[in-house]
This record gives sequence, C-alpha cells and structure tokens, in this order.
Amino acid sequence: MTDIEVVHYRKGDALKLPGYIPNEQQEKLDALFLSGDSYTGEVAEVPVFCAGISLYWPGHAEVWLIMGKPENQYIGCLAKMKDLLELVIQKHKLFRISAHVAIDNEEANRLVLHLGFKLEVTLECYGPDREAYNHYGKLIWQPQP
Repeated sequence: MTDIEVVHYRKGDALKLPGYIPNEQQEKLDALFLSGDSYTGEVAEVPVFCAGISLYWPGHAEVWLIMGKPENQYIGCLAKMKDLLELVIQKHKLFRISAHVAIDNEEANRLVLHLGFKLEVTLECYGPDREAYNHYGKLIWQPQP
C-alpha cells in the first residue's frame, strides 16, 4: 500500500490534484481552504486529496473533500481520512459534522457513508449549477432520551 502523508494545506494544493482542472474560482477556493482547518494528503509530495472543515458554531462543522482522479487509485486514502476526521473531532470538540455531496458523484457518496455519515435529505437545486446534493450528517454525541 502507498504511504500517504497528511500535511497542512498549502496555497495551490487543490490545483495540483491529478485530474483537477483549475477554473476561474481558483483564488477563491484557495482563500477558503487557507482560512479554515485544511489538510492535504500526499504521496511523494504529490497531492492526492485535500480536505478540511468549516466551523458553523462551536461543536458543529461542515467537512469538505476534493479527491484526485481517479478517486479509487489511492487505497490508503480512506484510512487517512478516518484518522483526519477523528483528529478534527477531538481538536474542535465536535458533536456534529455535516457534508454536502453532489448526487451524481457516486464515489463521494460511498465515501461519506464509509466514514460513518448518514443520508439526511436530498437538496434539489442546491449546487452552483442548480444540481441536486445529498446532505449527510454524523453525530458524535447522542442526546439521552
């Protein structure tokens, strides 16, 4: 298995992902990624995924992820993502995590389920091109009845 090293996100990492095509919003993406708690998974200093969180309020965060293509090329990514998720849960004392995934991105929808998220609702006309997205949630703390 290929060793994946996780480092703090650096400017331009997402644009170096294999198969990622830079667009007119690259500076906006970098500013967003650099403003939060963001990480890059890399093999031999080549990014294979970029991920991070945006805190909504104390205890609740949205996670994001961009994978290089093809998404299933890097077997070790899932284990690293699980470790990274646990790290940010502990670091930020999270009780809930949310994720939005384009409904037609089969790999990403499978990935969030493997990471322990549950599908909560499908959001019609949610994306930038009015595409549908699935909204997932993961509760770390369960209220007692």
